[in-house]
Amino acid sequence: GVPIREVSLCLGSTILQPGDDKKQLSEVGIHDGSEIMVLRSFEKSVVGKWAPAATDHSEWMTGMTILDDGTFHCKSGSVRDGLLRVVSAADRRINLKRTCAGANDHIFTVAEDGETMRGRCTQSGCTYTLSRIG
Repeated sequence: GVPIREVSLCLGSTILQPGDDKKQLSEVGIHDGSEIMVLRSFEKSVVGKWAPAATDHSEWMTGMTILDDGTFHCKSGSVRDGLLRVVSAADRRINLKRTCAGANDHIFTVAEDGETMRGRCTQSGCTYTLSRIG
């Protein structure tokens, strides 16, 4: 859907558009008894704390915390300049990359249930599996 601030609103099979924000509910077809679906924007769905799989032996991914503003912290809090970039919302792909010069790309695909993500560093080839915690 089209994000309306941080969510998309769907009425049946109709996705409400950003221009609909200023309209009255009845003008967009929402009446008493209407069923609407509210979808969070994809990037907001990955906010929270994540832990690497024990088999990853990843110091870098330890303490991964993605914040509401799209920034992230990792490496037990010592890395604090991370920025989440959406590669493809449709394919549920993100890039967890620092903002410093020469930073590596960590491309992840987030599972449909939002509880795990699998990815790899495109520069080093290291692979990771992160699971939501807390």
